[in-house]
Amino acid sequence: MRKFILFGSTVVLVLLNSSKNFAQRLSVQTSFGYSIGTGITDLGGNYSLFHPNSQGFALETDPNVGPGSFGSGYDLDFTIGYSVNEFLSCGLEFTYHHSGFFGWDSSDKNYRLSNSWQANIIRLTPFIKRDFGTQSLNPFLMIGPVLKIGGSINEYYLYVHQRPLDAWQLETQFFGGISFGVMFGGGLEYHLYKSLTFVLYAKYIYQTWAPKHSEQIDVNDKNYLFKVDFVDNVAPYISTNNPQSTKAPTYNNPFSGVSINMGLKFSIGKMAADTK
Repeated sequence: MRKFILFGSTVVLVLLNSSKNFAQRLSVQTSFGYSIGTGITDLGGNYSLFHPNSQGFALETDPNVGPGSFGSGYDLDFTIGYSVNEFLSCGLEFTYHHSGFFGWDSSDKNYRLSNSWQANIIRLTPFIKRDFGTQSLNPFLMIGPVLKIGGSINEYYLYVHQRPLDAWQLETQFFGGISFGVMFGGGLEYHLYKSLTFVLYAKYIYQTWAPKHSEQIDVNDKNYLFKVDFVDNVAPYISTNNPQSTKAPTYNNPFSGVSINMGLKFSIGKMAADTK
């Protein structure tokens, strides 16, 4: 019995010591940045969408949206880091990316027609970070794979005709599908006070995303209209009897971009040491 208690106590002490060492190496970081999109392509010319026409609706593309990349926009990052040693770290970065709007607007005294696109994506990036400086001033490089864990692409379509009065306000959401990418980055950490560090860094993300599904609703009537499934190697197909079975070819949307970010890093181990 004594041996069992001694062994159990030893295990508990080892675990407590290990957890303490683990916590002392942890850090959390929040940052904000802006990304300039790369991999620019024709955002409207390759989508298969339902648009109203004289016969009702047609599955078609919109070549008037023009070139762009959903990689342009704002980034909000939250990072959990772990220091392996004074030169090497690793971590998990969660990013919410909100792209800018792309589209066009045309009108005269009788009608108004507009179409715009916007996207949101949530990324998870496990990374390795190489430090090159000191505790007070630390240049660093980092690299890691990128995984999409959420998000959507949204189309907003507006058609208003005055004579006779007719109006359509449609919203289409694209979602689903798996997307991988890669991240390269580097920057500078400047130690401000005790457990607080200012971080300035740039990163490049290469990523595309091909959604698997889309749903379209009439915003005015709140009615569900159509659902499209995107499939490889298929011609656009409309089922007049069952819109649920409508098919369209997949298309990779550009989400690559170069961003400049700044934020604050809190070292949990130093915070614990400061309270002693």
